[in-house]
Amino acid sequence: MSGPRYCAKQDVHGQETSDGFLLCDATTQEIFELNETARRIWELVVEGNTIDRMVEVLMDEYEATEDQIRESVEETIEELVEQGLVRECSENLGP
Repeated sequence: MSGPRYCAKQDVHGQETSDGFLLCDATTQEIFELNETARRIWELVVEGNTIDRMVEVLMDEYEATEDQIRESVEETIEELVEQGLVRECSENLGP
C-alpha cells in the first residue's frame, strides 16, 4: 500500500492495564493513556502499516465511513507525532 508509514519511537512501549492501555516513554518518563481506537491505531503503527492500510483494516473492524476512519487515523497519528511517540518512516523500512 502506498502512503506514509509511521514507526514507534524505540523507547516507547505499550502496556495493558486493568483500566485500559498506556504508552510509556522510557526516555521522558511520560505516560499516555489511549482509548480503544487509539490503541488499535498504535498496534497498526507497530505492525508497520501505512495510513491507507490502517484505514482499510479499521473499516473491517468499526462501523464508520471511510472518511470518518481516515480522519480518526490521521488525527491520532498527528497527536502521536506531536507527543514524540511515533515518527514518519521511509517506505522501505519494516515495522
